[in-house]
Amino acid sequence: MWGAWAQTAIPPSEGDGSEGSPYIITKAEELEWFRNEVNRDGGDTKACAKLTADIDLKDFCHAADDSKIEKSWEPIGNSNKNYQGTFDRNGKTITNLYINATQAYMGLFGCTYQSTIKNLTVENANVTNTRNNTGILAGKAGFESTLQNIKISETCQIKGGDDTGGIAGKLDGNANNCVNYATVQGIKDVGGLFGYYDRAGNSMTACANYGKVTASSQIAGGLVGYFSGGTIQNCAN
Repeated sequence: MWGAWAQTAIPPSEGDGSEGSPYIITKAEELEWFRNEVNRDGGDTKACAKLTADIDLKDFCHAADDSKIEKSWEPIGNSNKNYQGTFDRNGKTITNLYINATQAYMGLFGCTYQSTIKNLTVENANVTNTRNNTGILAGKAGFESTLQNIKISETCQIKGGDDTGGIAGKLDGNANNCVNYATVQGIKDVGGLFGYYDRAGNSMTACANYGKVTASSQIAGGLVGYFSGGTIQNCAN
């Protein structure tokens, strides 16, 4: 008999979510709690967190099989509740992210604003979305967001609509030392790192793409699908 595996979100035992005392995330149950805390009505969109262990999401988001029904990951932050905190993966790895969606802004994070996401490797991610703004790390890394020391491994794959990128569907901020190895497919404005790169004054430095990039309609690029403005330095495809 099919059924979803019962998993319960639990609060971290350390930290209060402030910049000086971030929530210490040690397991998937705590990461799901953190997501729920950011997304809930009245939740803390500026909550900060640090990972101190590798996180495996296989029990919290997964394809269907004989023992469980499909469960797609709900991103941290969305178009109504932009994530605005600092999320430090502390050099740790998140594995088995699974998304199968039909709505905009899909990724581990949905929408961010003036946030910092850093020091993370993602492995074994499988992200599919029929709508726009899709990335393995973030659907949209919004105004003045910073992405630093991010690696998307060759074990990942993503297929989205318009504005699809291996790291983020859209970046309106800065990226430093970010690399993508995943296969990236989309419809329009598709990039190995970012589908849409926006705004003069932003910078992308020391970044690289090694993944295959395909757009079924138009505008595909190794680093960026559509370049609206900003500076790209010491990057390679």
